[in-house]
Amino acid sequence: MDYQLFYYEDIQLPAEARWFLWQWERYTGLHTPIDATVNDLLARLKMPLRQGQKTLLELKKAGVVEAIPVAKGRGRPSYRYSVASTLLTTLKALPNEEPPLSDLIEYISQYEPLTVSVSTKTPSQDVEKAKASLQGPSENGKEQKKLPLSVREPNLNHSHRRKKQLTRANRWVVMVLLAHSEVPGIVTDLSHITLQRLTGMSTSQLAGQLKKLKKFGVIAYHQPGQAGKLLGKRMTSIYSLNLAHPLLGKPEINAVSLYFPTPSENLATELNHGLIDALMVYGVCLKYKEILIENLNELNAMSTATKWSNQAAMPAYIVKRLKAIEKLGEKLTKNQEAHSQAEKLLPPLRHLSSTVRVFAETCNASQTEWLRAHVHAEAMQMLSTQWLYLWDDDGPLPNTPDAQVDLDAALRHQLAHHLAKNFHRQLRQHAEKHHDIEFDALNYTLTPIHDHDGDRLRGWALQCFALRTNGVGYLPDVIVNGTSILFSLRRYWQTHRQKIISTQPH
Repeated sequence: MDYQLFYYEDIQLPAEARWFLWQWERYTGLHTPIDATVNDLLARLKMPLRQGQKTLLELKKAGVVEAIPVAKGRGRPSYRYSVASTLLTTLKALPNEEPPLSDLIEYISQYEPLTVSVSTKTPSQDVEKAKASLQGPSENGKEQKKLPLSVREPNLNHSHRRKKQLTRANRWVVMVLLAHSEVPGIVTDLSHITLQRLTGMSTSQLAGQLKKLKKFGVIAYHQPGQAGKLLGKRMTSIYSLNLAHPLLGKPEINAVSLYFPTPSENLATELNHGLIDALMVYGVCLKYKEILIENLNELNAMSTATKWSNQAAMPAYIVKRLKAIEKLGEKLTKNQEAHSQAEKLLPPLRHLSSTVRVFAETCNASQTEWLRAHVHAEAMQMLSTQWLYLWDDDGPLPNTPDAQVDLDAALRHQLAHHLAKNFHRQLRQHAEKHHDIEFDALNYTLTPIHDHDGDRLRGWALQCFALRTNGVGYLPDVIVNGTSILFSLRRYWQTHRQKIISTQPH
């Protein structure tokens, strides 16, 4: 089977048309013509009649599908349907490697409706009575009355049922994300506009699709992209898929989950959520320390120019100056405390101090959210692909960026490596209490856990997936504590960052 359709960018080719072509690829392959009537063609491709006829007509008008009449006896006219050679040539030049999650793609390619939490309520007594009274006995020969809309069984295509199912458009978005997962379940290098071109959807259409998939829990986490770069990396959208979701067909692949509770941001900072806050504090403290020391030196120089033996005889401005010196000393002490607290959550960054300081001066709050998601995704990639290398406490991973060549890439890598090492240690400690488990055969995702209203962050879940379940052990889920410090790093940098920005030369 070929997979180029998942890499074909054309905003004019809608999701329904792409689904039609994908079913053709699954049936015979796009290069093989099909001789059939319209109804037979749609039946073979498992397309519903009304929507299938509409999609086929649109494909013919667009020149994507060609239909040549075939001589036949009586009955409905038959045609030889084929995909246009121009499209086939374009597809041939696109990537065609089988995705690691091709079995999940195949599962949700089926036509049968994939229902989410559909209640199987029995009809109420009122409905049954209404049916009995209106229909009457069938053997009396009288014409049965029509049921009013209020008591009819809901049609499968009614909107309230569609809201609880994955439509073909929903499934096409999921399949594209599955096909573009760098690590199974995580997509990091797919921009929003590229996803639009791969699905044939407008901005509002795609936003609606993503909202529905997040509501269902198929997309466990979505960090929207932003324009520009941060630490040398283009800020594309980041998606984490819940590979154990029943809609993807393999709820049993979740081998173990670790849960990291998140304390109130006003009281403490948890490692997984606060790593980037710690980075911001580290950079802010470096710059703020320079400012404080410079101000302190100026005041000390002015104060030591004149010596006073009697403090009561000091002029008011001298007393005020000495109090200012005392306050600066207190600020330096608090700044050093914040710097020390940040270092507890961070890897050694002394060799990258200049890069961290520039980052803290230029990065805003929304960019820190994106960087957190990016570092999480990179850490998951390390766990999924370099588990054995993470055993070495001091050794670098393969393809570690050279800090002398690319400081930005080295900083991103250092943060992700630090996070991956922490998860690696937590998983090994958990496994030692139970039994051995082949962690190097698993794939990992890290997703936030919110309360029922979706407002407050309750913690983070590290989920470990066994895509091939043969021989892979399973562990009970566990809550991991002890990854927090009693200091609000976010509040500190948000309070003091403006001070270092306001002192920048214009």
